[in-house]
Amino acid sequence: MKAANRMKKTKECIDAQKVYDWVVKEESDKLVGVDGWKFMKWDHDPCANDTGPFFDVECCISTGERTNSKCFEDPKSPRQDVYVTMPDGKKQTLQLVTIIKKVEVVLSFKRKKPGYGIEHYCATKVIQFPPEQLLLCAPEGTDVVCTILPSSQCFAFNEKCVTNEEKGFQIDLKLEVCQSIQVQANVKIEVDAKRCEPREILPLSAACHDGIQAEECKDVFPNREGKCDEENDEDW
Repeated sequence: MKAANRMKKTKECIDAQKVYDWVVKEESDKLVGVDGWKFMKWDHDPCANDTGPFFDVECCISTGERTNSKCFEDPKSPRQDVYVTMPDGKKQTLQLVTIIKKVEVVLSFKRKKPGYGIEHYCATKVIQFPPEQLLLCAPEGTDVVCTILPSSQCFAFNEKCVTNEEKGFQIDLKLEVCQSIQVQANVKIEVDAKRCEPREILPLSAACHDGIQAEECKDVFPNREGKCDEENDEDW
């Protein structure tokens, strides 16, 4: 009787995280004619001496908790209520949210220097984006959580040495930043549930086996047309 009561569904109150809104947004930025030496702060200008062409030029955006790529709601810009008309004609109150974003760019390349072999250049730079605003369902009491996604990309091109007044190494960068913006809050909800029970312990004998038997390729070997010759069994 007690076991049956444990399996019966009842009303339960649990803590959960409710998602009020969620968008994935891409923002692009192009930096043309970047002074690579000063911008990336290398030890010396790659164009200081007569060297060969650039090669293995790579650019990426670092993502993850241990990087300097971050996005978050601007604490200095309070949310503003905005009344909008939805595609179905209904009126809805949304909030205008300001997002601050910065990304850590890693730029690396190689260049052949006559008499010295190949020089390797690698440096990082944190690039600050202008504040961006977007409409979200973000009522009072909710948190806006922003994450720079690993699908963000950086492209480096037109690397060159210039000899005009802006003498030095220059490069163009294109940044495509993907960000996940989620509005959430901790809530208490009532659900129909039944109590979980632990599973039974597996006996040790059931956990041990003599290995996995590889499947045969019977259409290939032995030959489907071949037969065991009973007359030749004595030869084995």
